[in-house]
Amino acid sequence: MHPDFDITQPFTMIYHTPGGGEDVRVDYSVTGVGLTLARNEPVLSEEELFEIRVANAGFFERLSIAPPWGETPWVDVILLSILLGFVLAAFLSKNSSIRWITLAITLFYLGFHKDGFLSVSHITSMLKQGPGVFTSNLPTLMIVSFTVITTLIWGRVFCSSLCPFGALQDFITRFTPKRLKFQMPQAIHDRALYIKYGILALILTLALTSPEISIFQYFEPFGTVFFFSRSPVLWAILIAILLACVVVERFYCRYVCPLGAALGVMSLLSPLRIKRVPQCTLCKVCESACPTGAIRREKIDFKECVRCDVCETKLIKLAGTCRHPMEEITRRQRDKQAIPVVNLTPPVSA
Repeated sequence: MHPDFDITQPFTMIYHTPGGGEDVRVDYSVTGVGLTLARNEPVLSEEELFEIRVANAGFFERLSIAPPWGETPWVDVILLSILLGFVLAAFLSKNSSIRWITLAITLFYLGFHKDGFLSVSHITSMLKQGPGVFTSNLPTLMIVSFTVITTLIWGRVFCSSLCPFGALQDFITRFTPKRLKFQMPQAIHDRALYIKYGILALILTLALTSPEISIFQYFEPFGTVFFFSRSPVLWAILIAILLACVVVERFYCRYVCPLGAALGVMSLLSPLRIKRVPQCTLCKVCESACPTGAIRREKIDFKECVRCDVCETKLIKLAGTCRHPMEEITRRQRDKQAIPVVNLTPPVSA
């Protein structure tokens, strides 16, 4: 072949047939691997070619051909979507039956079956590795997105119905006899609730300053029960917390949970909070029923509220003082104060 011949361009091959017959002419172009070799270009595998395609694709095309979470787990996505629908239906309808169904699904599907619960470890992992810890798994990304959005709009909806350990605590409370329950003194509660914020600060500080140290597992016992840990220490911590939850409703949520603390801080930005009415200034029905001790008459400590619907349901059903108009309550209060106090104790003879 002549050195000036460019094989990368189309050319004509002439074939002389034996016996002096008519020559055969064939127009030909080198393609595929032959053309790549002729141009002295590297031969790429299908995977490498796909990576180049992805790199040159737009955002939506890249999302369709190569999502960051890899192959889409459609069964998990569909089941999780149904669960999230139940959570929203229970929250928006204030229907206790739907909420208990949701709690059961959350406990057994997310907790025992999929181990799909959120943890403060997701926050520390994001600090260490970036947001890829969420985007690499579509179901996790769905739960995180749902939690962040609902918390910023309404408050800690996740804690109410999408946390498996929160669901476990609610079932414990439901089946615990009232005689075993203990009402935490208000003064102790008001101070103890900040323990979880200290735990959150400790975990985040260690994640930023000493990434090799991991202590979150000692403060998140749901990993022990749902992963069936082999550590006797973690099981001892779990049993102690569960016993405390038997006595004090949602003990873990109130005083220990670092993820709840993080969501509590985030919920301070929520615009759609629980409404109060004038009757709340005189009534303690919701205050007594609140599972996290977040209510003090007409005031709600919103960072401690888990949006469990208890107080909103009572307001809808007009349970307690709110069933009466404020004018009637004011009149009763005035009449009560006007009744003279009569001393019925007989005089003591000298």
